[in-house]
Amino acid sequence: METVETQSLNNDNKTSKPPPIFIQEQINYNNFCQKINELTDTSGFDCKSSTKGLKLQTYSPDSYRSVIKYLKNNNVSFHSYQSKEEKPYRVVIRNMHHSTDTSFIKQELLNKGFVTRNIMPVTHKSTNTPLPIFFVDIEPSPTNSEIFKLTSLCYTKIKVEIPHPKKVIPQCHRCQTYGHTRGYCNHSPRCVRCGEHHESTTCTKDRSSPAKCALCGGNHPANFRGCQSHLDLKKRLLPNPSKNFSNKSSQPRQPPGVNAYESSHQAYTQHFPPLNQDSSSNTQDTNSSHNQNITAQLSSFINEFKALINPLISLLTTIPGFDIIRADHPDGTAHGGSALLISNKIDHSPLPPYLSTNIQAASTSITINSVTISISSCYFPPGRPFPSAELGNLVQSLSFTHIIGADFNAKHQTWSRSTNTRGRTLQNFISLNHLKVIASLSPTYWPSHINRHPDTLDFFITNLPNRFSTEIINLNDPASDHTPVLLLIGAHPSLKKSRPTINPGTTNWNKFKDTISNKTTLNIKLKSITDVDQAIAKLTDDIQKAALDSSTQNPPYSQTLNLSPELRRLIAEKRRARSKWQHTHYPADKIKYNFLSNKLKSLLKTHKTNLYKSHIQNLSFSNGSIWRKTKSILRIKDSPPPIRRPDNSLAFSDKEKADILAEELSGVFKPHLIPTPALHMSTCIGIYFRRLR
Repeated sequence: METVETQSLNNDNKTSKPPPIFIQEQINYNNFCQKINELTDTSGFDCKSSTKGLKLQTYSPDSYRSVIKYLKNNNVSFHSYQSKEEKPYRVVIRNMHHSTDTSFIKQELLNKGFVTRNIMPVTHKSTNTPLPIFFVDIEPSPTNSEIFKLTSLCYTKIKVEIPHPKKVIPQCHRCQTYGHTRGYCNHSPRCVRCGEHHESTTCTKDRSSPAKCALCGGNHPANFRGCQSHLDLKKRLLPNPSKNFSNKSSQPRQPPGVNAYESSHQAYTQHFPPLNQDSSSNTQDTNSSHNQNITAQLSSFINEFKALINPLISLLTTIPGFDIIRADHPDGTAHGGSALLISNKIDHSPLPPYLSTNIQAASTSITINSVTISISSCYFPPGRPFPSAELGNLVQSLSFTHIIGADFNAKHQTWSRSTNTRGRTLQNFISLNHLKVIASLSPTYWPSHINRHPDTLDFFITNLPNRFSTEIINLNDPASDHTPVLLLIGAHPSLKKSRPTINPGTTNWNKFKDTISNKTTLNIKLKSITDVDQAIAKLTDDIQKAALDSSTQNPPYSQTLNLSPELRRLIAEKRRARSKWQHTHYPADKIKYNFLSNKLKSLLKTHKTNLYKSHIQNLSFSNGSIWRKTKSILRIKDSPPPIRRPDNSLAFSDKEKADILAEELSGVFKPHLIPTPALHMSTCIGIYFRRLR
């Protein structure tokens, strides 16, 4: 008991070691050590020499500050890092609505005992749309780890996580070298553009002259990511097989106390081994190093593959004309999850996704007939008890009127052909919350296993008012083992309002610029309020007139072809000839109708060919028309599902497919076995023989 208490007291009193100081200057080591010994207290200091210079390690904050002050006063070239006591404790708060005021979040965290230094909302890096994520920097405190226990903040169900570590090697904006930052650098300044020994802000290099790298001497700026020095450093430092790959399952992220600067510092200082380290601990046998090389190659390949495939996945998951609301599985792997596709013409407000191992839900809120309705697409993984408590939390996060459509993986005789435990739990939840079930009469789940039966697992639960008429249709599309269902609601959603504009169509901005320049006069009198109002009115009128004069109105969309008068006359003649032949059925009228029909087909084919040629010739790179046409031509169309045998295996050859179809048709189309009365049969035979006589 005494030993445990002593260890806890030692851990509480133990302070973190100050960051090391790297000196890259020729010094007199004996004189230097004497001076440093005078500046440090009883804790002392240690040094480590390498080809890069000298690594100085102090063991108290006061000694560290005294040494830094002495080195700066004597203009010694060195760099260091931020101490752990000064670093904020950064966390990520998810599922918080993007419009939440940061001052509200700061006050709520202060009420719970967390003093914040900075709160930053997160936006999408490519579309710049706000995300339900906030970065929060907390002042250092021993109780900061308690923030991960928060599940609710600002009336919102949240999730607090550790931020993903940065994979970019930091670069100093003073000396342009990698591995540290400007705030803790005292090296000689180097220009990022010309590579000379001066600050980048005072560079007088002409923009037309080529740049010069301060690191490799190439004709590019020093912050160019394609610099050979940066590529060599990245190739040498980033692969870390013993930590980044082997222990990835047990430690998926860095611990809370380690940030990107520390990780890059540890990699960058591989020329400066830790002090007081036994050399025997670094020796490994041949098999271990071989395994580590293979692990490093696999880790590098996976990282490069992810960098290549992620942009392609984001392109494939973008549907023109629709907004996609995703709710991926919390573990980040490719299973489970749900998505909600909504037309971007409908006015809607996306809700924070509900993510847990039992429910993944993507939700949005729309207005139908002046009623705010939340629509949620959910997935309930099978193989575990039905999460009625979490479903209740999801319902509370939606509006009062809501529709939940999901693969519930639950069976009950109310909507299915059988009943299981999950179905009973879901039915109890529906009854207690006064909800109603909208389910298809036909099965939506078609298992491939021979011992399982088709059933209804995909349906809707809602509390829509009775004045809304609903109809559900099973589309019976065999794209997977689940067939999609369509819910029709007899109402009209609110659409987004079109942006107000003063020009009716496409604007020629060069003409608009010239018109404004010619009409605007700057030498006008502005001595009274009346003069200012008249000048504003004239400028507004000039802008409106210039926009109207510089715009061309887009022609209205028409689905009919631009036919010539001759074709319209021929169509009218063909229709009259067809009507006359259908009335008389004379051969002469049929011949005339066929003649006009064939002639019209030939002329229409020629007309469409000319229209297509004209359309192709008018394609241009400037307005993007040639890109859209190429995209529509190269779009891959969905292929029909493959033909399977009764044992669920695929049929590949044409003969196998023909045999399966023949067997299926032979089983469907069979003659009706109608029994013939014996008396009637004997009568017919007798009549037949009498006629033969």
